[in-house]
Amino acid sequence: MNEKTIGNLKSVVEDTFHVNNVRFIQFSINAVFEATLCDVPCIIRLKRKEEESYESIIAELEWIVSLAEEGVPACSPMLIHGNLINELRVDSQVYYCVFFNKALGRKIEQSDLSPTLFRSLGRMMGEMHKISANSNCKRKRKHWFESHFLARDLYQYLPHGNENTIKIASNLISELKSIPAQQTNYGLIHADLHLDNVFIGKSGLSIFDFDNCEYGFYMNDIATAFHDCSFTWRRLVKGKGRSAFFWGRTKRISSFI
Repeated sequence: MNEKTIGNLKSVVEDTFHVNNVRFIQFSINAVFEATLCDVPCIIRLKRKEEESYESIIAELEWIVSLAEEGVPACSPMLIHGNLINELRVDSQVYYCVFFNKALGRKIEQSDLSPTLFRSLGRMMGEMHKISANSNCKRKRKHWFESHFLARDLYQYLPHGNENTIKIASNLISELKSIPAQQTNYGLIHADLHLDNVFIGKSGLSIFDFDNCEYGFYMNDIATAFHDCSFTWRRLVKGKGRSAFFWGRTKRISSFI
């Protein structure tokens, strides 16, 4: 996404919703902005309509609301113009626009890493999984093996010469799919629960970015957090940021596989 498109998105959002202090944060699959609406801090997420169905996004948002109602510190979506999702047309593209309450607190830093933090993170995950296990509501979200990371990206973006890696990954996916999925071990999960998606503050932790939520094994959330805490953060290059660490280690990771 180029600067012109980002600028056009910002202008349309400002004109449509009369928000102030709009600031672009990042773009991956979504364009994400921070703003204030009636002096309330909020996060604005825009996703191209072709990327995901309306029903799937609604399922994500309704699940976040249900978690928040049960006491999980999840950043809830906001009703704007009476809707959880509003459509915007920008540069001949249609976007789904969602507002979220901004997470309380701040980003987690290396100095925050402690047994107390990990226990708090574990309790929060446990509450989320308990709510999923006790819910009889079937929401329209994909299963873990249907995600674009495994169903598309694995085969589309790995360069030539990684056929053995694809074979190993495909065999592992088949093996994991053979594990019996039961209500006690399988349900809706966050699926991207690393510490960049958690804020820390005086009242504890706040969790956000449920965009990848899916049906999967609860162990997936635990494994993601464990990998992030034990592998990424332990070797974080000071001042370079999390993503820089991954790019710097790509060669070694590939050779290990």
